[in-house]
Amino acid sequence: MTISRLSIGTKFVSVLSIIVLCCIIVMLFVVSQNASSILAIESDKLLSNTASRYKNILEGAANEIFATTITSEAGLNNIFGERDLRESKVEQLLANIVDANRYSLAGFIIMSRDYTKEFIGSVSRVLPSGELAILAIDHKPTEPGGTEVITFPQDLLNRFPEISQTLSSKKVTMTDSDEILINGKKYYLKGAVTPIIHDGKTVGVVGNFLNLELLEERLANHQLDVFEGAQRFVINAHGQVLFNSDSERRAFTRLKDIRQLNHDPSASDLVEAAKTLKNGIFTYTSLRGIRSKAAVASLELWPGTKHYWSVVSIAPYDSIEKPINELRFILVSIGIPAIVVISLIAFIFIRITIATKIQHISYTLFEFFKYLNHQRKDPPQLLKIHVQDEIGVMARAINDNIEKTKLGLESDKALVAESLQVIDRA
Repeated sequence: MTISRLSIGTKFVSVLSIIVLCCIIVMLFVVSQNASSILAIESDKLLSNTASRYKNILEGAANEIFATTITSEAGLNNIFGERDLRESKVEQLLANIVDANRYSLAGFIIMSRDYTKEFIGSVSRVLPSGELAILAIDHKPTEPGGTEVITFPQDLLNRFPEISQTLSSKKVTMTDSDEILINGKKYYLKGAVTPIIHDGKTVGVVGNFLNLELLEERLANHQLDVFEGAQRFVINAHGQVLFNSDSERRAFTRLKDIRQLNHDPSASDLVEAAKTLKNGIFTYTSLRGIRSKAAVASLELWPGTKHYWSVVSIAPYDSIEKPINELRFILVSIGIPAIVVISLIAFIFIRITIATKIQHISYTLFEFFKYLNHQRKDPPQLLKIHVQDEIGVMARAINDNIEKTKLGLESDKALVAESLQVIDRA
């Protein structure tokens, strides 16, 4: 069936349905674009806020560690001033400092060999080279007590050369993050080291080991999740993965270069951002191959140490765009029934108000033509007029023509009959 053969009502309803469909498509596009734009901005803010929140946690932990360490250095100087530097007193001071700090895994004090010999005398906790070296380990970091004091292991000193270097300087520094064994138990830590300066001379170092396991557990807190499938990790300026909220891959990724773990170019972009301390939003493809949006927030753990960490908060684009997809589905779910309902109402209305009347007019008009052509004896019934619109005017004109034609034909018929009578008389 061609379009030209369709009824007026069908054509009208079809055109109306197409117009409504186009309007819904345009509305869907406009709403989706605006919603996508708003969601993109809000997702940037949410991810940036998440990265900043954890950055604040790290800054707070580092500040607490350094504040405790610097305070302990001041306490040691007071002891030096009293000329009462007994080994037991140093051990007690160190144990109290470690136990009081929630982020401290262990603390240590190492005095120079000359100072140990001159002021402390006979001590039990010394290195082979003659320095007093005490390490206090907190076995219950979340509870009071549980502190064990031992001699600082020589291999630990070799593992962290920054400690020995601080003995010959007056600079606050930090060790690298590392996993170490102490008495057969593995620890994941990073040291904050402060020189002990007395009378203008560096006579030792005091330090605190940051409990990285505890910080990593806080990173995995699901309260930081703002999107489904969200993940967070921390890298240093060299691209080394320090923390990973993905517990399944935590051991696999720890202390490894993210570029070796993930060969996607987006990993190199994150490392470059970490090197340059560039905060912002990036596109990142995760180790699982999921295209994600990443927010980067960088920090220096303590001013002047040049130890930089970057918090990376990522969320899959699929999760970010999920509300938009749901909105599109809702709009389509509403739009399709709306088209059906509008088309049905229009069809019923047109059928009642236009199509049926046009059919009656068409039928009457064709019957009228038959009457004119003498194909029927009687004229068709007049149309019933209930409206005053164009259809009503048309119906009234047809009725008038039927009546006039009827009168004309009846008059002609009477004249013919009269003529026949005259002829018969003649």
